[in-house]
Formats: sequence, C-alpha cells, structure tokens
Amino acid sequence: MNNHQEAKAQIATLTVIISTLQQQQDSQSEKFKKALQELIPELNTCIDQLNAEAVEPQYFDAKNIEGEKMGDIIKDLDAKMEAFNQYANTSERYNDWQTKLYVPQTNFDNLDELRTQLTSRHLMWHSLEEWNNLTAEWLQSQFGQIDAPEIAKLAEKYAKICKRLEGAIDPNPIQQRLKFLVEQFEAAMPIVMALRNPDLQDMHWNDIRELIGQDLNIHEEGFTLQSLIDMNVVQYVEQIVAKSVEATGQAKLRGQLQDLIEIWKGVNFTTKNYKEKDNQFILIDIDTLYQYLDEGLASINMILGNRFVKVMRTEAEKVKRELNILAEAIDQWVEVQRQWCYLENIFNGGTIKAYLPEESKLFDQVNKNFL
Repeated sequence: MNNHQEAKAQIATLTVIISTLQQQQDSQSEKFKKALQELIPELNTCIDQLNAEAVEPQYFDAKNIEGEKMGDIIKDLDAKMEAFNQYANTSERYNDWQTKLYVPQTNFDNLDELRTQLTSRHLMWHSLEEWNNLTAEWLQSQFGQIDAPEIAKLAEKYAKICKRLEGAIDPNPIQQRLKFLVEQFEAAMPIVMALRNPDLQDMHWNDIRELIGQDLNIHEEGFTLQSLIDMNVVQYVEQIVAKSVEATGQAKLRGQLQDLIEIWKGVNFTTKNYKEKDNQFILIDIDTLYQYLDEGLASINMILGNRFVKVMRTEAEKVKRELNILAEAIDQWVEVQRQWCYLENIFNGGTIKAYLPEESKLFDQVNKNFL
C-alpha cells in the first residue's frame, strides 16, 4: 500500500511535468516558426545573389580560354559550386524543420534555376580543361602507341556532354570550342584505327598516299597524332576506312584460300589389296574424297564470288581448275576401277580360263598394263 501511494504521487508529479513541457513546446514551436520565417528569406537572398553571379558574361567570354584565365574561371566556379551545395543542404534542412513544425514546405524554385545555370557552366569549363589536358597528351603520342578505342570512348563521352550543354544553356563560344575539339577527334579516330590495320599491304598504302596527295608513313619516328591531323586527312575518312576494310577482306580471303590448299596437301588416296593379292590394289574411301571435293569447290566458288577477290582472282581460278581436273580424274579412276573389277571376276574365273584361254591371256596382259 505504501508503494502504491508513492507511485500515485510520482505519477501526479510526472503529469505536471508533461503538462509543463507541452506548454513550453507550443511556445518554443512558435518561436522556431518565427525564426524559420526569418531564415528562409535570408537563404533566398543568398541564392538569388549567387544566381545573378552565375550568369555573368565572363563565363561565356572566349578570351578567358587562354592562359591562366581559364584556371581563374574554374576556381571561381568551384567556389560558387561549393556555396551552391551549402545552400542546397540548408534548404533541405529548413524543409525538414518545416515538416516537424507542421508548416507547409517552402519551394526553392530559385535554387533549381541556380542548379541548372551554375552546374552547366561548371561542367562546361571543367570538360574543356579536361579535354585540353587529354588531347595534349594524345597529340604528342607516337602514332603506334595511340589507344584509339579508348580515345573513341572518351570522345563519345564528351560528345554527350556537349549535347547536354546544348539543351541546358544558350549557345556560346566556350561550348562551341569544346564541341569543335571533340568532333575533331571523333572524326580522326576512324582514320587512326584504319591506318593501324595490320592487313594493309604496300599496294593499299600506295593507294592511300595517292588519295591524300602526301607521303604518309605512320611508322616513321616522330610521327604523332598531331602529325596526322596536320595533314588534314579527315576529309578522306570514308575512302581510307573503305581501303582498310578492303585490306581486311582480302587478307581473310587469302587465309581461306591458303587453308583450302593446306587441306588438300593433307588428303591421301587410300588403297587396299584387291582380294588379298599383293600386286593388285583398289582405291577406297571414295565418299570421303568426294566430300573433300564438294567442300573444296564450294569454298573456292565462295572466294571467287567475294567482292575483294580481284587481287587474287588468278590464283583462285587456278585452284578451281586444279580441283575440277582432280574431280574429273577421280571420276575416271572410279569408273575404270569399277569396270576392271567386273572384268577381273570374269576373266580370272576358272571357266573362262578353260574355254577361252586366249581371251584370258589377253586380259592378263591388259591387267598388267593397267596395274
């Protein structure tokens, strides 16, 4: 009972405390709401000020690309981006407080506008700086050491950035400069990959040199990507790529033709003793020979029908003639062998030898000559 009475007293005290806190909470909430109403306009003023600074003409001035001016512009934009991030975090914190205080959240529309303008300029200048650094390294690299696929991949990445900037901000010299440099490398990469094709032969190089009207030697010491760009060969990109494709197609055909020749070098004519006679043999595995012939003729016809066969047509036609001669020879061989086996059974039989001895001797002579 004493414990019960003591608990009741404690509950009463706690009730008073809770009531007092509730009264204080209402008072503090109003205080916080009032303070927040003063903080939000201050934040909006800061955002508007930064927004005005973000659209200053210096960020679209082509003169700032040169020298140390670009570094100063980028440092300035970095500082503004840092301020923007602080304002964005503050706006989120204020909205969170408004939620807890059960008041409508403020829409910071000016912050969204600032994000579009500032981040676009920040991305544009940083992309230009990064691209300049990348191209400075690429242009001085030996032509044989250029990683064309990697450059093409990065060029595609920065091309997408240029496309995004076109939709975010008005046309300006900085954006146009970045786009020009990226497109210049995008156009050059197919030529780089085409000229580094190991299938290019002397005749292809002679055609390329005649096309561009210059003595092009990518294996020359000191020949760099800058050297290639200075030769202004981009205008011949379609013809050079086509020549590289032609070289690859011809190399593939040469490989197929050589494979066909190697296959027939390994084909043997298999024979066996006829009726276990030591000095008489017949051809066997004829179906295998005809299979090789059919596959060989199909392959050579495919090679001759290819659009890149011109430089090796004479050689391919020679192989086809040899296969046709071989096919005819095998046909004759098989036919003679069939008839010989038929006659051998007749003239070497006991009855023929007994009643037609002269004919049997004649067949033996023919048989000896045939074998």
